[in-house]
Amino acid sequence: TGILTDLTSYVLDGNTIYWIQINGSEWYMVDVSLFDSSQMRQFISLSIGDTLTIFVQDFNVIEMNLP
Repeated sequence: TGILTDLTSYVLDGNTIYWIQINGSEWYMVDVSLFDSSQMRQFISLSIGDTLTIFVQDFNVIEMNLP
């Protein structure tokens, strides 16, 4: 759990990939193809400074709990 401090995205093979930074430290990858559209709508509505909980494996977000 932490504060979203930065976010960037790019498209790879037709999928949008987001990189998020939590608490100004590590970067984590969010592959939109791993999440349903409801979760992604919540995710893309986040702003810098919002708090979120993520579960990661090898710097890849595998689960999100969003406010």
